[in-house]
Amino acid sequence: MTENSKAEKIRELIALMENTDKGGWQLNVAIHRLQNANAALAFESSVFVDSNDEGFYFGPSYTQKIDDAMSLIPPGWSAIEITTENNSYNVKITNSDNPSLSNIGTGSTLPLAISIAGLKITEANI
Repeated sequence: MTENSKAEKIRELIALMENTDKGGWQLNVAIHRLQNANAALAFESSVFVDSNDEGFYFGPSYTQKIDDAMSLIPPGWSAIEITTENNSYNVKITNSDNPSLSNIGTGSTLPLAISIAGLKITEANI
């Protein structure tokens, strides 16, 4: 995957996440594939979809658990400010070494907002 295509995929995923009301296994799979592109084939064994299109994903729940969402935040980006507005969470993550650098994630849940902010940092550093 080229850097431009990875950045585009991240932007598309962020747009999906900003417009959903909850996290889920499909978003978690998409994030994991972006974070671990070289391990995509081995990763397939950790996803199961049944006949009702219900999925089970045996990996990090980035969009549903705060700890997993925080794993998307790179080292050095640790100053976090959380606010709520209009039933949404806003998460501002600031670079500890350069406070003028920050990214804001907005989502319907706190893990979604943190994940979005983390993906924005990743996309900006490609």
